[in-house]
Amino acid sequence: MGNSVGENSTNNIKFRKNPTLKPSDFEDITIPVLLSVGDKDVMVTIEQTTNAFRKLTNAQLYIMSNTMHPIEKVNVSALAYKIKLFFLILNLVY
Repeated sequence: MGNSVGENSTNNIKFRKNPTLKPSDFEDITIPVLLSVGDKDVMVTIEQTTNAFRKLTNAQLYIMSNTMHPIEKVNVSALAYKIKLFFLILNLVY
């Protein structure tokens, strides 16, 4: 039983209306976090990601241009560069 395109769209809408994580879930996270979202994401909105970012005390936000949700659609070089910068700032990459 595979997922059809319509079924995936329905699941995306359900997730947007009832996200798995609630705003209060982020308040106790103190480790460094890099949040990223694609500007063309249909599963998670920029607003949802920004709201999570604001709840985190030690986070960075990266909005990827021209990017949908599936990781297969991401510009790998751009994402790898941003992740490396994130770790460099934390002094975890030499």
